Amino acid sequence: MPDCPGTTAALLPTLVEYGQLELAHRWCDRLVARQLADGSFPRSGGAGGSLFNTAQAVAALAELIAAGIVIDEEPARRAADYLASRVATNAEISPVRTGGVPQTVQAVTELGCLAALSTAARRFLVPDWQQAVERAAGRLRRLVEWSGWRDATSMLPYAANAWLDLGDPESARDMLVRASAIQRRDGAVPTNTGGSWGNNAALAHLALAWYRLGEHERADRALVFLDTHQSPLGDWLGYWGRQGTIRESAWVVKYYLDAVRLQVTSSFAGNNRALPRAIDRNDGRWRAVEHWMAALGHAPKVADVGCGSGRFLRELATCFPSAHLVGIDPAASLLAYLPQGVEPRRGGLLRIPAADHEFDGVLAVESLEHSLLPQQAVKELCRVVRPGGRICIIDKHAARQPLSLCEPWERWFWPETIADWLAPYCRDISSRPVAHGPDANSDRLFLGWEATRRG
Repeated sequence: MPDCPGTTAALLPTLVEYGQLELAHRWCDRLVARQLADGSFPRSGGAGGSLFNTAQAVAALAELIAAGIVIDEEPARRAADYLASRVATNAEISPVRTGGVPQTVQAVTELGCLAALSTAARRFLVPDWQQAVERAAGRLRRLVEWSGWRDATSMLPYAANAWLDLGDPESARDMLVRASAIQRRDGAVPTNTGGSWGNNAALAHLALAWYRLGEHERADRALVFLDTHQSPLGDWLGYWGRQGTIRESAWVVKYYLDAVRLQVTSSFAGNNRALPRAIDRNDGRWRAVEHWMAALGHAPKVADVGCGSGRFLRELATCFPSAHLVGIDPAASLLAYLPQGVEPRRGGLLRIPAADHEFDGVLAVESLEHSLLPQQAVKELCRVVRPGGRICIIDKHAARQPLSLCEPWERWFWPETIADWLAPYCRDISSRPVAHGPDANSDRLFLGWEATRRG
């Protein structure tokens, strides 16, 4: 666990999105234990409250409460009250400041506080907080010529993401004008025009902002640069292009993981019209799903995880009208295409929005390959199936991957890999080739795994 409360808080939503719930709970408990009597969170290694750390805690705790990970709202409310108390009647955060802090740094700190307080206002339905946020945000728009800052990386992406949290994409775009203008072909963004070095955490944070703004090509290039500069241990130096710099893992890793997750989600949400919405009933994948479904008994409750626009659910609803079908996908735009009668739930493989043992069967067709932690995803699939329930996974065979183009995050699998991941939770595990299309002797691009959840 990082020593800085702000870093710990910022990492909590990332841990949850990647399914690391046990670790998130442990860190959250330790974070809350450090809250001060006035509701704030302290500076790293120092006494007194920190606006930055408190804002990070408010935003994180509000997200975890919304996701049902945290039940006790009191620490988040107390921290939000602390932030609200710093917003004076003239819409200015009270000057609890370190002497000599540059105006731009202080402005970004205030902006981050407003974004966190706005999140809390929406979560806890406190209109006074939101009104104070709007007054202060208006003042900050007038206070600073944001796009003219010389430093294009260290503060601008933080401010841009804060504006996005405040629902102001135009201000966010203004923040990134300079960074966009000086991004290099290899994806890096130097600290200044013509510079030979830059901040890796800021570059990952820029990628996140660009994805949120729909500027995928810039964000993709930034991630490619970070991929090529990642150490074998999985971390990064604090800066690229400078010798002898210390490793600065936490913030780079946090923003990188957030950006990669958004890269995968946005790639589908942005291309929903190109995704197939039907499956031929002669296709080997459909025949495998239909055979598996028929063995689940009368009126089973079944989830299709990573369902996309629901092409398999559409056929299942027709062929098995008594079944209770649930479609789960991280892209809300795709869930809108689900057929009538299918329950939509927004979520992904790493944190399936379902109770333990909720389903009689779970299905994952061509979705595991897009999971950033596929072994964790298999564990999640097993978690939500009742003892004696069935799991069906259909995905691409690793032996065929050299013959195909795929996205950089895609993973294809060997038969024994998925079987090994299922083994701790399941019995009667089997795998077999699944035809791609109506020809049973087609290219054998796919494999199908079935298993029964142990009690």
